[in-house]
Amino acid sequence: MALLLISAIRGEHLYHDERLFLASYMNAANFDPAGAIEPLFEHMPDYDPRKTHEQVAGIVAKGYTPAGCRRLKAANMCPGDCGRRHPSDKNTPYVAARAPRAARDQA
Repeated sequence: MALLLISAIRGEHLYHDERLFLASYMNAANFDPAGAIEPLFEHMPDYDPRKTHEQVAGIVAKGYTPAGCRRLKAANMCPGDCGRRHPSDKNTPYVAARAPRAARDQA
């Protein structure tokens, strides 16, 4: 999670699954969509304020929840076995790591 946030703030390109996870995770944690979630995407090279607003609003309206560990592992977005059953499990420390770009591109 922390590395996704840092990448977004730095304006690095995030893949669709990474953006969806970040927005749905923050929504599930009750962050303000317009005040906290949408601004995360402002520095990305393909930022479009209208499209970002529509996408975030859709995630909020549909009540999307963050992907579970199995899906994160399948998308190479999980740092490894941390003992959690879901990224929102508060019993174990969790920091999502981005897989090396080459590894994701080969998948």
